[in-house]
Amino acid sequence: MFDSPAQSPEYVFENPNSQSGAATIYIIIGGGLILLAIVNFLLAIFFRTGQWALHLGTTLPIIMSIGMFAQGFSLRRLPQRIFIDREALTVTRNHSKTRYAWSDIGSATSQNMMNSHKTFLNITDNAGKAIVRVDDSFPDYDYLVELVQTYVDAKPIDTSLRIMSRKARLQGIGALFFGCFLGAAALFVAYDTHETQRTNALLSVKGVPGDADIARLIVAPNGVTRRLEYRMAGSEVKNVEVEPEYWEELQSAQTVPVFYVPEEPNISRLEYGEIPDDFIDPQAPMKGYLLAGIGGLITLFFIVYSPFAWLGYDLAYDGTPPTWKIKRFGRPISQPRKNL
Repeated sequence: MFDSPAQSPEYVFENPNSQSGAATIYIIIGGGLILLAIVNFLLAIFFRTGQWALHLGTTLPIIMSIGMFAQGFSLRRLPQRIFIDREALTVTRNHSKTRYAWSDIGSATSQNMMNSHKTFLNITDNAGKAIVRVDDSFPDYDYLVELVQTYVDAKPIDTSLRIMSRKARLQGIGALFFGCFLGAAALFVAYDTHETQRTNALLSVKGVPGDADIARLIVAPNGVTRRLEYRMAGSEVKNVEVEPEYWEELQSAQTVPVFYVPEEPNISRLEYGEIPDDFIDPQAPMKGYLLAGIGGLITLFFIVYSPFAWLGYDLAYDGTPPTWKIKRFGRPISQPRKNL
């Protein structure tokens, strides 16, 4: 704990180490990951790749780049000096100095940085807009957090509680929405895997040869992928990718040979030349169910977490040594104010 501000009214926090070089490195790495994702995406357009390879080459680098950019810009915005007295908080960055009166500061919370175990102090105005962010690399970070929160909590009007309550509700709604979205995706993967299994089983047992009418021969927007639209009697139009050589052979054809299930004509496949575009490998359906199961567990986590977030609790990875913990951000309603 620190001395009462009445006894020691001025506090100075200096950051003697320049973080601009480290910030630039993080930003360059983030940009490189974005470029890698773009290159892999373009390669996936012109050369057929599996869904797993596509996500590893595009989605994963994008997610990692977000963490790199967050860390880089956090370091770039890191103040060089913070001066605190009973009237205001003064922040010095490069050659600029900004003074924030305590009456203009609405809240101060220590939060986890996205895709990282690092934390940062987020200071907002009375409307909840961030005005100062200081991450835990700043000297005497814990001491700074406690001191700033003491001044904010001592305000006669509890703006901090209002801002934290609004943030908690938004975070709870966001967690519930993301959980429902991820749950829908997991259900889709499980359903698609099941239907693929069922289609293959029926074709292998009840499939018979036949001819389907060619509806259209088209080239995908990437200018490379050849696709065929065909229809069996009594079925919907089916769109499949075909090998380029076979696609050329069908230019003058009216029908195409297929295998289909007479009882369910919507279940069919080309006799030859079709390129499967199943999200999950039909020969390894357990991968699909495993992916759906993982998505279901994550969905359960976010749905269970959403009421805690609504009530103002957050999942954080901090402490010494750092561990996962559930903690409340902001001051609980039942907690008394700190007196200056």
